[in-house]
Amino acid sequence: MMLYHTVYSSLAEIPLPCRPLLEELLSREYPSLQWLEERDRLDGLRAHYYLFFKEGSDRPVGFLRPMVRELVSSTKTSFFHRLISPPARQKWLNIQSPGADGHGLIFDPLIEHELIPKVLHLIVEKTKSDYDLIQLTVQGHLSFDFPFRAVTTEWKKNNILIKQYDDYESYRLSIPDILRNKIELEEKVFTSQSHYEIISAESFSDLFRQNELSKTVFSNHRHPFLTYARKTRGHFWALFYEGRLLTLSVLTLGKGGQAFGDMAFNLDFEINSSFARLMFQKLIQKFYQLEGSKALRLLGILNWPGKLQGDLASFGLTPCHNKTYVIPVTGKKKRGRWKKKGPYHESPSIL
Repeated sequence: MMLYHTVYSSLAEIPLPCRPLLEELLSREYPSLQWLEERDRLDGLRAHYYLFFKEGSDRPVGFLRPMVRELVSSTKTSFFHRLISPPARQKWLNIQSPGADGHGLIFDPLIEHELIPKVLHLIVEKTKSDYDLIQLTVQGHLSFDFPFRAVTTEWKKNNILIKQYDDYESYRLSIPDILRNKIELEEKVFTSQSHYEIISAESFSDLFRQNELSKTVFSNHRHPFLTYARKTRGHFWALFYEGRLLTLSVLTLGKGGQAFGDMAFNLDFEINSSFARLMFQKLIQKFYQLEGSKALRLLGILNWPGKLQGDLASFGLTPCHNKTYVIPVTGKKKRGRWKKKGPYHESPSIL
């Protein structure tokens, strides 16, 4: 079987007849192509999108998403030093995903053995460019036999909840007593504190129509998660403390019965979000109420509070197994000066 690929510099370039077929392929990673397009735009990223096809077919069977990041040294120096020696940059090629599993390569399992050599060849070719480092995140069972040194890390995160019960109450009774007690304690504390309020809505804008104080606070809020949430269709929950937004939860239904949950905590840096388990169980309760939903896939959990991440297995979530290859690209002429090591911040670039 022959495979070929086409490269697009934006998702908008993908032909319209191909988009529903691509969304079907990506249904376990992204709620929709519009979701991915908006996330890349808000993150200031210019990724390229590789679509793989079988010879003679217009149905995509593979998807590769590489993006370039330029890392700039943030070590503090004097203005005079920066004038004569501009900050050094490193150019990284990251093949990963902002979706549920984080995989930069998504494909039909039936073409795995034909696709892996082609992707391997593409990455080897990239090492001949001016990158300092290449990073690839894929499914944990995949193996890439690189002809050069690559550091491999295997990791997992509990981010998938398969619907196994007919209703939420049956699910709730299935979780361990110790976790139910934690949730009930949060509920008790929450109801005893009149300063806190949880508002739910079927659209993002409706969250802030119920009291003027919340609307005023929101109008002055600049958190990037809120910008993303504005463009998201789904069900929303907002935790307020005296009108100050602390936590925002979003549940949206994707393709093929896949639901996606996302949460942002500590939106007000002066007040701890609290009630993390209480907010999360509202996502699960709505997931069980959604007709046609089969699996709940979580986004961005690595940014969630550690205590909630530690409870995800008790909530019944199963792990996604990942593997990340980190490839230092050597033998190139150095650009800039790298005499000191220090923290780095990222600035977007293009392939």
